[in-house]
Amino acid sequence: AGLRARLPLRPDAEITLEANIGAVERGKIAEFRAAGINRLSIGVQSFDDEQLQRLGRIHDRRAACAAAEAAHAAGLANFNLDLMFGLPGQTVARALADIVNAVALQPAHLSYYQLTVEPNTAFHRSPPTLPEDETTDLIQQRAQAELARHGYQSYEVSAYARANQRCRH
Repeated sequence: AGLRARLPLRPDAEITLEANIGAVERGKIAEFRAAGINRLSIGVQSFDDEQLQRLGRIHDRRAACAAAEAAHAAGLANFNLDLMFGLPGQTVARALADIVNAVALQPAHLSYYQLTVEPNTAFHRSPPTLPEDETTDLIQQRAQAELARHGYQSYEVSAYARANQRCRH
């Protein structure tokens, strides 16, 4: 209400909240919706517990699935799952398992981007062994095919959405 009083927002403006798994609970999603949030982006990164641990994430596969289920239960169908590929030691099969897990949760949108090692991060200080370029290319090609098979269309470098579910920005 405060933002709408100060900014000329369209009544149908898409207002997205970026959320970590720990912030996504059934009660909180209802509160987010009441505050005007109509799109949720959940930072899953992977459904592979070993990979999540390597990435320094504090959630596991079960918590990631519960977050998506909480979004559904709260009536927030317009949610996004963020996934990464090209993770340390990741194989094509393990990367595709992440896609299969994500699609099963029926998000409206998926962000699927390759891990980049940024300065001032643990991976920059102690670089992990990442998949070869040929492997990451194959992961991306197969993931795109799997997403397309489930009705997710690519519309930006790392953005995939079901029909009429593209992020508005």
